[in-house]
Formats: sequence, structure tokens, C-alpha cells
Amino acid sequence: MRDTIPAIFPHGDYHEGGKYFLFNGKKKLVDQARWTNLLGKEMLLARRLCEAGCGFVTVVDSSWDFHGGGANNPGTLVGMQTLGAQMDHAVAAFLDDVKARGLSDKILLIVTGEMGRTPIKKNRDAGTDHHGP
Repeated sequence: MRDTIPAIFPHGDYHEGGKYFLFNGKKKLVDQARWTNLLGKEMLLARRLCEAGCGFVTVVDSSWDFHGGGANNPGTLVGMQTLGAQMDHAVAAFLDDVKARGLSDKILLIVTGEMGRTPIKKNRDAGTDHHGP
């Protein structure tokens, strides 16, 4: 695996849905679906690791807890619109890449969520707490 590290980070390896721009006088492709958020970058790296022969890759996307109050909390609707769009773009780009590279039969993508909750409502406005009983 160590010998494949340079192959995992090739320059110019971008999803075809991007837009072109000039960089140092050369036409480059910017991947709007991947490079707009951290999840997209992680999904791109995951695809590269799969191509290099890695048998299992885990990508974690956090900060989906936006139902309660607080100064840094956008609320459920804004949070879902923001993170939902980012998830949609990153996963769609990943699936497009996998298909374009002929890896569809070799890669299983599982998208799941887990947030352990106590069964009893503990606070009056933000739902149940994030841990077991």
C-alpha cells in the first residue's frame, strides 16, 4: 500500500461535473461536487484508496445535531438544507466516479447514521440526550 501513496493523490483527478478555470495559464477543472466541503474531499480520498486496493474505508461526517437551540445552531430546516445538499453532492460524485472507473461491482457504499438517545425526554426544547440510560 505504501508504494501506491503517490497514485492516491494525483493532480487533475476530478469529477467530470466540475467547471474549468485558468490556473497558471493552464485550463484546470474544479470539482464543484467534491471540493465544496470536507465530506466531498473525504469521499474522493475514499475512492482513491479503493482504487489503490484498500479493502475497507470508513468516512465520517459529523455535526448533524442541529435540532436544539444555541448560538451556533442553525436549526433543523437550515441544517438539513445545508448538510443534506453537501451529502447529496458528495455521494453523487462518488457514485459517478466509481461507475466511470468500472468499480461499481467492487465497491459497496453504505450511508448510515447513529445517534444514541435516551428513551425519555430529558430537556424541554431540544429532545432527548445523546447517550444511553
